[in-house]
Amino acid sequence: MKIIIAGIVLLVSITFSGFSQSNIWTLEDCINHAWENNLHIKQQQLSLDIAKQNLKQSRGNLFPTLNATAAHGYNYGRTIDPFTNEFATESVRSNNFSVSSGVTLFNGFQTLNSIRQSTMELMAGEYDVETAKNDIALAIASAYLQIMFSVELVDIAKNQLEITRQQLLRTEKLVEA
Repeated sequence: MKIIIAGIVLLVSITFSGFSQSNIWTLEDCINHAWENNLHIKQQQLSLDIAKQNLKQSRGNLFPTLNATAAHGYNYGRTIDPFTNEFATESVRSNNFSVSSGVTLFNGFQTLNSIRQSTMELMAGEYDVETAKNDIALAIASAYLQIMFSVELVDIAKNQLEITRQQLLRTEKLVEA
């Protein structure tokens, strides 16, 4: 229901946004404009991008990890010398280097199931984007047809007014006669 209201508001805002009468929008133009500027569709596309990144992360978890660190430090004043374990009053300089690596051999198929889950979430995200686009297109088409129907009703009313005027003139002439 919110999508229909948003579509109608979008169509009305397009109509009153300063376009001249010579710039006529077709149904396809309206739908394309809505697809490009609708916030709900943009949010769904962002969710789809997040799902893509989650899938990449799940696949990346299959690879081994490698971490390396390096640290250099100076201690001044009364401090414990880490090499002799005695108090030292002069400066003590220290360096620390570390490298670690890890690989998952077997984790109960958790990584593979995570990849499958991410793949399914990606597919669901794609379907959500398509559903949002279809809902917006349907709402725009409904509003567009309602506007065209209203324009036709105005034309019919104008024609009816002209017929009524002609009948009035005929009746006046008959009364005069």
